[in-house]
Amino acid sequence: MTAEFNQDPCDIPHGEHYVYLYIDACARVRYVGYGGKPKRASSYQAGGSHNDKLNSFLSKGPYRIEIAGPYGSESCGRAVETALISALKPKFNIDPGQSRLRFRPLGVPIEFAERLTDPELHLSDFLAAQGSVPTPVLFVIITDIDFEGRVGYNPARPPTDEQIRQRVDRWWQLKRFMPKWKSKPEVSPGLLIGVFGSPGRQIVIAALRIDRSNWDNAEIFRGGKIRIPLVDPLDLDAFALRGRRIVKNAGLRFGGISAQFFRLLGVDGAIVGGCQPPK
Repeated sequence: MTAEFNQDPCDIPHGEHYVYLYIDACARVRYVGYGGKPKRASSYQAGGSHNDKLNSFLSKGPYRIEIAGPYGSESCGRAVETALISALKPKFNIDPGQSRLRFRPLGVPIEFAERLTDPELHLSDFLAAQGSVPTPVLFVIITDIDFEGRVGYNPARPPTDEQIRQRVDRWWQLKRFMPKWKSKPEVSPGLLIGVFGSPGRQIVIAALRIDRSNWDNAEIFRGGKIRIPLVDPLDLDAFALRGRRIVKNAGLRFGGISAQFFRLLGVDGAIVGGCQPPK
């Protein structure tokens, strides 16, 4: 971020960068624009725009113009313009501006934004989503802290799918379960869920199918921590669960030590691991 963003743009004596709004009679913002001079805001009134739809709107009226600024640089003015376009979605803007300057959903990649308004998930939903023959579910907690060379989860700018996979599939203290899962893979978890956030604000950031036939070849790191074998091809949106919120009373509480970074949900609804709620 440049230095201009760290000071009050109105205190910059020679700022000549403005953002303006065209607002219709119903108080709806119809166009957001940027100009190096205040007169730019009124220049479109005489049909001076290359935007035919905007020209048509202005020719019919009534409307009013509001202006903000001056800002200290074009980059600052353009950032305000882009943010307003993304938030207000005015009818006559064509160019949405740079993606990094737009408002975007907090918590998940934009393609899953609509799922944030879907009903919150209960534990039973993770079983029901799998169909008539559900498998146990392994939940793991992911924080925003970089860990063991793997990036943390940033809800404002989520990591790539590959970075998320590397954070979700490995370094889990599950060694004590391995003998049973190897001998009876049918009782082992078949769905891996990466969870971000604390109860009441938890989001599914990844849902992956586990290769239950491959526990014998699971990679084991120092301290007996396990890398979960996954089904190929990799899909971080198994059963369309990615981006969904988890209801607060689901009881997905994780602790502060590695042995409490996971929870196991059985097909009978019983859950083990993690941090037990206070009594």
